[in-house]
Amino acid sequence: KAPKLITAEMVRGMKQGSVIVDAAAEGGGNCALTCPGETVVEGGVTICGPLNLPSEMPWHASTLYSRNLTAFVLAFLKDGRFTLDLGDEILRGALVTHGGEVRLATAS
Repeated sequence: KAPKLITAEMVRGMKQGSVIVDAAAEGGGNCALTCPGETVVEGGVTICGPLNLPSEMPWHASTLYSRNLTAFVLAFLKDGRFTLDLGDEILRGALVTHGGEVRLATAS
């Protein structure tokens, strides 16, 4: 059983809009007001009690990665066509080879 480290009184003393993510919710929680498996709001303080926090993180990381990768690939498109803009610092810095030459110093 998880030790109670945050009392109800401590939660009442927090600013409205504060958030507690109780990583020990599966074992009963470190916050006295944690409801395992639920998100509750007490006095304007949001208390999240995830049951398996590590299993929820890969989805978020994968979503963030896919969004970033999509934005990167879309940066190569101009008017629906693939365009290599060597004036774009980010795209230029991502080039490993171009025109038969190794462009990225660390790749050679």
